[in-house]
Amino acid sequence: MMYYERAQGALLYTSEKRTEGNLRSDPSYKFIYAIDGNMAYKLPTFDTTLTTHQFVVLNPYDRHQQLAVEQKKFLIELSPSFFQDVSEALPQRDHSLQFPWIVRKHLPLTQWVAFLSTMLHVSSEQEFQLFLDHSFTQLALLLLQTQHPAREIESYRLFQPLIMQTMEAMYEDAQHTWTLDELSSLIHLSKYQYAHVFKECSGISPYSWLQLARLHHAKQALLHSKETILSIALQAGFPSAAAFTQLFKRLFGMTPSVFRANRSNK
Repeated sequence: MMYYERAQGALLYTSEKRTEGNLRSDPSYKFIYAIDGNMAYKLPTFDTTLTTHQFVVLNPYDRHQQLAVEQKKFLIELSPSFFQDVSEALPQRDHSLQFPWIVRKHLPLTQWVAFLSTMLHVSSEQEFQLFLDHSFTQLALLLLQTQHPAREIESYRLFQPLIMQTMEAMYEDAQHTWTLDELSSLIHLSKYQYAHVFKECSGISPYSWLQLARLHHAKQALLHSKETILSIALQAGFPSAAAFTQLFKRLFGMTPSVFRANRSNK
């Protein structure tokens, strides 16, 4: 087992395959990454499995339980105050550091984990500790990138510009009921090719990504407007307030009304 603790957070890298007996909650953000084989977790509203290169982010005090680890466990905890400092330094600050419980991929994160793993095995302990100090900031920036669709779209510009083009279309017109035919026609692929490439790149389907974009628009409206939940839901592209509330609660563990009330009290 390898465990490194720094002021910004901690890294755990182990081949232990134990199952946690009970649900737990911790005061940090948790970046859980399937570096080698599958990992199964119980999250607050559902059970899920991460396949190789997929990740999920847990917020402070999110209740969770590790159910199974196939090969190795790779987990990083980040201090909320550190995360907040990094977020506030960005030009497009997100006032809600609340990550949705969705299992996905992000190529820059995959590359970051691969590089960190290499450094872990070739560096002296002192060198690696110094390397971690800088790497935690980079990780926080990459995670914030995945939380904000506009930032995530920009990251695809270099390594998958075609997928970026369809993400941009969905983000800019999230109210539209996009079909695979429409999206694939934007980049001149068959809908089957497009769906496969999108899932390989992002770990989720185009429809799931569209729902995340809608949730982002809705979250911003909850934070910065006094619109009703129904109005916010419809403007973001959801068919009803009930559909919006159901998805929001599944991925954030609270209703939109509770989320808004919690943020207004801070």
